[in-house]
Amino acid sequence: MDQKPFFEALLEDDCAQDNPLVDLSKNIVEGSNEGDFESGVHHFSATDAASEDVLYDDSLQTTIMSELMDELDAVRNFTSPWFEDFQTERLSKKWTEEFCDSDTHEQNRESEIATETVNSTNEMRLEFDQKLQIDETPAPEKPGFLQENTSVSPIKVDETATAFPTKTLREFFETYRFQKNNPHLKKMDAIKEAKQSFDAGLILTAILYLEAALQENQNDYEVDFFSWLLLGQCQAENGNDIQAIAAFKAALKLNPHLKEVHLWLAGSYINEGMQLEATEVLDEWISKYLIGSCFLFQSSTSVNPLEELRIRAQKVEDKIKFMLAKGAMEDEALFHDALSLVYNIKHEYDKAAIEVQLVLRKYPKDYVRWNRLGALLANGEHFEEAVAAYFEALEVRPSYVRARCNMGISQMKLHDYNQAIRDFILAAQLQYSCGPVATSVWTLLRAAIMRSYHPYAQNLLTAVNKRDLKTCIKLMNGVL
Repeated sequence: MDQKPFFEALLEDDCAQDNPLVDLSKNIVEGSNEGDFESGVHHFSATDAASEDVLYDDSLQTTIMSELMDELDAVRNFTSPWFEDFQTERLSKKWTEEFCDSDTHEQNRESEIATETVNSTNEMRLEFDQKLQIDETPAPEKPGFLQENTSVSPIKVDETATAFPTKTLREFFETYRFQKNNPHLKKMDAIKEAKQSFDAGLILTAILYLEAALQENQNDYEVDFFSWLLLGQCQAENGNDIQAIAAFKAALKLNPHLKEVHLWLAGSYINEGMQLEATEVLDEWISKYLIGSCFLFQSSTSVNPLEELRIRAQKVEDKIKFMLAKGAMEDEALFHDALSLVYNIKHEYDKAAIEVQLVLRKYPKDYVRWNRLGALLANGEHFEEAVAAYFEALEVRPSYVRARCNMGISQMKLHDYNQAIRDFILAAQLQYSCGPVATSVWTLLRAAIMRSYHPYAQNLLTAVNKRDLKTCIKLMNGVL
């Protein structure tokens, strides 16, 4: 007798009576025509999961099948980022990452259902990563999104893309918001403690120390510059790119000549879906190397934003390639790094991955770039290679939550749900050691459990609903 995924068996056991929800589940399991399936999904789709309180209120603390199906049909956009974004034919608005293809053995058609999570700046956002798409039936082999072509590839962008942010929105991204009730205010050696915490992988602790240093030493240039710079890196690693943008911009105001910061800032803009801003920053960066050709693109309301982005990205790409062709630059790896960002903007993930690999030849212990490479490989549907890249990142930085979650997502794409469960529980452990576990991690863990064939999936799901990490760990160590 074939074993069934946990959620399928649960539907048949507990919801056997004739009702619309059971009819929908049978459509998913037994197969139906595409129109019937889509209409059923729309009928039962969740309305709004924007509030964490709503998503995890008391009514969700038991296994209610209507809520389980809501999570499976609930909308898209598990907000991500580093510079990666798993694309379906309709491109996502941000560098998001989420949910994966699954398989129920004997089905031949594909029906995609995405799971939604709360988008909060306090949550870890799986930057530069995959978008995980949950399928109810086996996904047929898909051709890769990228094809090598010597001609210029068209940029794939979302039709809702807009021009540069208004002044108000620009000011929002330039305003850093310090955390309230910082326990490290007034403490001595905040910078030293921040650096030690960062090196130990305690990112949230490092952020608090850096914020304390900035609030206590507002007129000390050296302290301020170092603090803003490291704070931007911490926030980017933690997945909070809005705060990272503000920190990087503050660092650039103090030292506009530090070229690497432009690349970090561009990466965070990409994470926030602000490709136009990213191309502007990249052009500022490359123009510093082009003596006699130093010009900036001017925003124009008469040009279609999508066409404007195509033109800007291609010009920046041409400038970077011109410099690489000249050779004899101080750090060639920076140019390959920048080119990978341009290819990300253009959604040419295979080309971007090649550029990151060139950078890693010089910086083999750069865990952020290993994570970036893994996400790019996953976006190109090279999931086994992606897992290997995430492993390299975790070898260097075992506490890197983002890489651990990304590895779990790729394991789901490979249908290794038990390993994905382990990865997400380990990610939750890492977060819990220095703060609350992000909603996104719980949602990923829930998705993996519901796709698994594990006989104790019910126990795990109950623990996840209660956010009982200790029970999850016990089940992982004693059962999985």
